[in-house]
Amino acid sequence: METNALELLPKLLIYKGNDYFLRVWVTAWGNLCVGYKELGGDKKILSYVVESNKEPYIPDIIEETEESGLNEHIGNNKTLNKCITNIITKINKMVENNEITAEY
Repeated sequence: METNALELLPKLLIYKGNDYFLRVWVTAWGNLCVGYKELGGDKKILSYVVESNKEPYIPDIIEETEESGLNEHIGNNKTLNKCITNIITKINKMVENNEITAEY
């Protein structure tokens, strides 16, 4: 049986003491987005939008900060699988650096 790329993502991330659950949604502009949403809040991290007509953008930061620009923390790529690959790469680095805990 073939595994879908979405199934490779952790269902839960613990970041800065907060739980973030995997979410897939449609943006206000009609694009598919995948990322993590804080339990009981509106904060999102590691968001990537599928935008086949734009050049890929892989942000250095994973969350909005007081110093970041509008949507500077939101990445994009041409396909859902490419977005997921970018997210997995970032999660793996963060786990390795003890910045985040991933639960599958």
